[in-house]
Amino acid sequence: MKILKKIVLIMTFFLGVLLYPYIKVEILTYMYVEEFVNLQENNMWLADYRYIKVFDYNDKIARIYYSASSSRDFVIYIKDNNNWQEYSWETIWSLSGSADDYIWPFYP
Repeated sequence: MKILKKIVLIMTFFLGVLLYPYIKVEILTYMYVEEFVNLQENNMWLADYRYIKVFDYNDKIARIYYSASSSRDFVIYIKDNNNWQEYSWETIWSLSGSADDYIWPFYP
């Protein structure tokens, strides 16, 4: 019985480690996505996104993942005078082949 408890504890730990990043992203997205839904209007490359995920967020900086039909992009925004301003933009994957990288947690 002790061995079974150890196995269950170890499995729970590993599942927690694997699931925590997804849970964090989903919670941040639920809480803050409305702040970033229309910010891509200034960037024509992000105009056709399918969905947005908030990977990191605090009162000064946010890391947002945009999934479009032809690319997957990370945009870092910095809050300046209560407005989010695009700071950097990195294409993770592109249909044209110009970018082929990965992220964790993985979102298609």
